[in-house]
Amino acid sequence: MLIPFRNEEHHLHSLVAALKAQTQQPFGIILVNDHSSDGSVPLANSLLTQLTNARLLQNTGVGKKAAILTGISEVTTEYVLLSDADCIFTPNWTATVLSYLAHYRPKLLIAPVTTLEEGSIGGRLQELDFLSLIGMTFGAGRSPVLCNGANLAVETAVYDRLKPYENNMNIPSGDDIFLLQAVRQQFPEDIAYCLETDATVYTKVKSDWSGFLEQRMRWGGKAIHYSDYQAICLAVLVFLVNAALFLSLLLTCFGYLDVLSMLVLVALKISVDTVLLIKAASFFRKNYLLPLLLPASVLYIVYVPVVAVAGIIMNLINARK
Repeated sequence: MLIPFRNEEHHLHSLVAALKAQTQQPFGIILVNDHSSDGSVPLANSLLTQLTNARLLQNTGVGKKAAILTGISEVTTEYVLLSDADCIFTPNWTATVLSYLAHYRPKLLIAPVTTLEEGSIGGRLQELDFLSLIGMTFGAGRSPVLCNGANLAVETAVYDRLKPYENNMNIPSGDDIFLLQAVRQQFPEDIAYCLETDATVYTKVKSDWSGFLEQRMRWGGKAIHYSDYQAICLAVLVFLVNAALFLSLLLTCFGYLDVLSMLVLVALKISVDTVLLIKAASFFRKNYLLPLLLPASVLYIVYVPVVAVAGIIMNLINARK
């Protein structure tokens, strides 16, 4: 198991507790410190003594991708489980994922990620947003175009063979998507899903809106660096649909489009979203989010185009540094 981290002092206690609670212990646990500036390193050194066959490495480069490669170079098992330091696992997480790997023998295994329940309206809107992304991940059938780096298992040799980060190390995110695209291009039939409750990884929503928007801009902006045709088509489709609705809203406000036509367009969009989200909400037991679907869909008309454009600009700036 490989977990990169940076400045996760407040999450390491719960991470180690979740790892200790596994009914089947991983064959080895590697944490890679990506230049933390808080108390993460001494705390990790202290906590890892509670685990069997666990060790802490220092990132030999900069950034999460470099941290993953640092850890991969020390992995001796056929497969490596990937997650993040701010995650919580079900007690049977390792056992379930390892069982799937033994049975299906994929190059890449995609497993579910969801958010811990939040009581505030802002927190629940973030939950719903995350749920939509996971719904798209598992709604793609045998041709996944999305995944989440908080819950992946990959054949260790894939990194040496495919070099998924060779042309994108300067992009601050996308370790999961670029890995998926590299595997899809060479081994499209060797990607599997593990859609089991016991294989679910839980993460927290962002504590403030600025952190949430910065994260979504980072995620959305990396789409300009995609090389996979289906991933590009999905990103363009999502953007164009929401941009068209945004334009329709502006035309309605200025009297160029009647309100009824605008409402019909919004209703069509919501009906498609509802089918996807009801399925995802049922699996993750998050039906309490469904009443927020209508207001969230209206917010998305503005949110998606603005965040996508801002994310593209942010990624272009970072890529030039």
